[in-house]
Amino acid sequence: MHEQLTPSPEQQTHELFAELQRPKPTVIALEGGPCGGKTTILEHLQTEARLQERPLVLLPEAATEHIAKLQAAGLTIPELATNQRDGYVAFEKDVLATIITNLEQAKQAFRGTDAIIVTDRSDIGAYVTPEEYAEVLGELGRTRPPYLDLVDKVVYLPSLAREDAAKYTEIACGNPSRFEDAAGAAATCQRTLDTIALHPELSVHWGGEFMTKVRAVTQEILQPEREIEAKYTARPELSYTEVEAVLRWMGARELNATAISQSYHQLAGQEFRLRHGITEANDQFYHFAIKTGSGDSKQELRRSLSRQQFDLLRQAPNFGELHKVRRRYLIDLDGDGRQSIVSADFYADRQLCVLEFEGMTDELAARYQVPGFDRGGVSARNLVQ
Repeated sequence: MHEQLTPSPEQQTHELFAELQRPKPTVIALEGGPCGGKTTILEHLQTEARLQERPLVLLPEAATEHIAKLQAAGLTIPELATNQRDGYVAFEKDVLATIITNLEQAKQAFRGTDAIIVTDRSDIGAYVTPEEYAEVLGELGRTRPPYLDLVDKVVYLPSLAREDAAKYTEIACGNPSRFEDAAGAAATCQRTLDTIALHPELSVHWGGEFMTKVRAVTQEILQPEREIEAKYTARPELSYTEVEAVLRWMGARELNATAISQSYHQLAGQEFRLRHGITEANDQFYHFAIKTGSGDSKQELRRSLSRQQFDLLRQAPNFGELHKVRRRYLIDLDGDGRQSIVSADFYADRQLCVLEFEGMTDELAARYQVPGFDRGGVSARNLVQ
């Protein structure tokens, strides 16, 4: 009888490094307010995925089936929320439980593939109080919202009520899960953004011509590893106070801030990056990333890690480490109501700030001027050399 040998830490590191680069489904959540265009985007996604022969899995909005049960019992959400709060919270708990089950089953069914799993909503935080949400999570045996644990990227689409309240009222969406008037829809939309803003991979598609937005979201979802940020670097003479003044001048509205430590390693002849982030809410995340290609074909493979996996990979040879604070803002890109996220990375030990505008087109970037900043980003990787 042979005694089974436990792999050495070095062997475990190599095995984990190889495992992280194998095909794995990417989970993307579509979030937003009522009548934000999710249904149209899901239909467009199906068509484009077939054309590109990209495996796509669509998970329907979990609330729909539970709303149907309420209606069969002669109940409505507003009545339940107002008159039977315990029953309403139980309803939302059932919705969240279904979301979790659908995500876990889809990830299991498509493990070992590069399928893209898109879920129509992944959270209920906009519909309950923080205290109720904490209670629901506890009853479901979770300490963190599932959109942080089970979702790789969140795409946010604002309610039509925030872009055109009159049109929202006019079309009177037939979705049975929609019961809000324009003011209520706008408020729900804002609560949704407040809830999901902590996700480290959040993008916002707000305003502009509708089908242009649909195509942009579709491209982003079907090419999750493609980098599409336009970068700007602050000139050396610009102080942090002046950088913040520029952001205020641009009308930036801060969403949150995250303290980030990232280190660069080499293993099996390949370079990779590890990132540890701590949000203002004291939530922590651990990420692995490895880049391939260059120019338009440049891609970045990203994986979420457990603390144990992160600590194991940290043992690989290290050739540099950076510390920064990433502040994320919502900003009007071009004055016509189109808004997106800009991340401002402040490297305290280098008196350097780099802005990344997510989803900005090359055409828009070519004519977009940021006072005191030059187009083009400083590579964080190069800063450690």
